[in-house]
Amino acid sequence: MTHISNLRGVIITMIKKIFICLLFVIAVPISSAWAAGIGAYGTGGVAFTTWYYDGTKGGTTQDYFYGGGLIVDSNAARNTLFNYRFTAGYERFVVTDPDLDYEGDPIHRVSMTHTFGFGIARSEAVRFWIGPRIGLHYLFLNKSYTEWEFSPFLGMLPQKVKIDLDALGVDVLLALGLNFNIGQTVTLFIDLGFGYMGNYNLNNTQEMGHAFGLDGKAGIMFRINDTYAAVN
Repeated sequence: MTHISNLRGVIITMIKKIFICLLFVIAVPISSAWAAGIGAYGTGGVAFTTWYYDGTKGGTTQDYFYGGGLIVDSNAARNTLFNYRFTAGYERFVVTDPDLDYEGDPIHRVSMTHTFGFGIARSEAVRFWIGPRIGLHYLFLNKSYTEWEFSPFLGMLPQKVKIDLDALGVDVLLALGLNFNIGQTVTLFIDLGFGYMGNYNLNNTQEMGHAFGLDGKAGIMFRINDTYAAVN
């Protein structure tokens, strides 16, 4: 348990550093000539997961998630090929099994994604891009509740149940998206990623889930020194 606590501390520290770095990235273009789009997004998606326990295939679930966060894009509007998009946010991840009519408690998920886009169709008003996306997530749920069990000698007895989940999520996706550039400063965007999504239980390294999933995002960015004609 000490090892798990230390690992949890390392992950939380890493997440804090990522958000500090994000705030720094946001501050830089405000005070310099660096071009970028900065804003907020909402996200949602699904994952069709097959679970494995000690190397043996277990059940399947149909999971979904939703949330939001902050976004920085190195090129929302300029007439150049490459853009790097970074997001960091909070989501809720829910495991469901329709066959058993089961829906689990929402699991907290702190997420970041790195997208490397290539603008294959570009105009002053619209940018269409495609490229790989890597997602990293920390999932956790800590709660306890009481269940009642029947004893033939003592009647109903309370049993305390504790859930202590820590997991690492990894996505390797192909993403594509559209930026709708309005005027000199505003961009509305939508994007969709699809491909591999995995979850790995940090408390039990022999428990993991592999999934095909979809990850959609939509939001708004405010551009700084980022116009179609701008060249760095």
